[in-house]
Amino acid sequence: MNNYSVTFSICGYYFKIVTHEERLMEAQKRHIRKFCIKEVEDNVEIGAENITAIIEYIENYNAFYLFKEEFNTYNTEIVQSFEGIFHLKYTENKKEYFCQIGDEWVLVKNNDKSYVVIGNGIEDTTKYPFRIVREIFVRKQEEIGKIFMHGTALEIDGKGIAILGNKQSGKTTFFTKIIEQNCAEILSNDRIFFYKDGKKFNMDYFPIPVVYRNGTIVNSRKLSKYVIEEKHYCEEKEFGNIYTGLTVPLTDIPVIFDEVTLKETTNVDLILFTKINLNWNKKYEIYRLTEMETVTSMLDTCFTPIDYESKRKEWIYFRKSCYCNLTRKANSLIKEIAKVSIAYKIEYGKSVDINSVLNDILQYF
Repeated sequence: MNNYSVTFSICGYYFKIVTHEERLMEAQKRHIRKFCIKEVEDNVEIGAENITAIIEYIENYNAFYLFKEEFNTYNTEIVQSFEGIFHLKYTENKKEYFCQIGDEWVLVKNNDKSYVVIGNGIEDTTKYPFRIVREIFVRKQEEIGKIFMHGTALEIDGKGIAILGNKQSGKTTFFTKIIEQNCAEILSNDRIFFYKDGKKFNMDYFPIPVVYRNGTIVNSRKLSKYVIEEKHYCEEKEFGNIYTGLTVPLTDIPVIFDEVTLKETTNVDLILFTKINLNWNKKYEIYRLTEMETVTSMLDTCFTPIDYESKRKEWIYFRKSCYCNLTRKANSLIKEIAKVSIAYKIEYGKSVDINSVLNDILQYF
C-alpha cells in the first residue's frame, strides 16, 4: 500500500499527516493551506526527533464501525474538548481511543507524538487531523511559557500591534478597517500568543480562520465585493454564511485585501483594547491606559490556563505544568509586558476613520 504524506511547520513545530490514498492527501493539503502560513511541503523528510506529531488519516466505513463498536464493550468516560463538544474515551494497552459524540470520526492516540484519525467514509472528515494539530500546538506553546490571548496581531511599518478584547468588542471590525486602508502584515485574528524572547516581547500567530459577521462584511468595500458581489464561499457549507458567521480561511485574507501579507511572528509595540458602539454619534475616543489598567485588561483577555470563551480543554495532549504554575507564569509575563508597552483603550462608532485613530496613536512612537 502506498503512503502519501505532507509535512508542514507552524512557528517551528513540524507536523506530518499521512494517508494511504492520493485523493485524501490532496484534500488534506487543500485544508492545511487555508491556515498554514509557510509553504506546505510534499514528502519532505524531517528527522523523527524533530517531528512534533504524526497523524495518520483514514476514511473507511468498516474500520470506523469496528472501532466505534468497541466503545460499547469497554468502560468509557466522557471528556470535553470544547464548549458543547464531548467525546467517549477508553484506554487499552496504553492507547487512548476517542469518539466524538454526534460526529462520525474516531481518534486513536498511540502516544504524544502519534495519532490516527478514522472517518466513516460517508461524511467529510477532512478537517479533523488539523484540529488535532491545533490542540497539540496550543499546549506545546504553553509548555514553553507562551500565553494564549484573545486577540488579533498585525504589523504596520515595522510596529507590532495587538488588538485585544472579548467577544463582540469589535476586534475583527477594527482589524478589518485597518487592513482595508493600510499596507500591513498580519498574524491571526481572535487568537494569538504572547511571550518573552530575550529582552523583547513577541507575538505568534494561531492557525484559525477569520470569522466575519454581516455588519463587518457589508461595511467593508473589499470584503463585500469578494463575498457578496463575487459570491465566494456561497456554495461551500464549511464557511457558514454572512448572517451566522462566515469563516474565511486565514490565507484568503491577502487575496481579499491586496496590500496584506502574512507572517508568523512580530514584536509587541502597541496594545489596543477595542470597544465598538454602533449607536455612538462620536467617531472615536482614545484613552491611554496606566500600567495597572493594562495588567487588568490583559488578564481579562488571557486564555492561559483557562479558555473561558470556547472552553477549550486539555483532552488529547496534556500540559506538563500544573494549573498553579501556568497561572503564575502568565501573570508574571503580563506584568512584564504591561510595564514596557504602550496600551490604549479605543471606543469607536461605525463611522470611525481608522487612519485618524492610527495617526493619533502612532505619533507617540
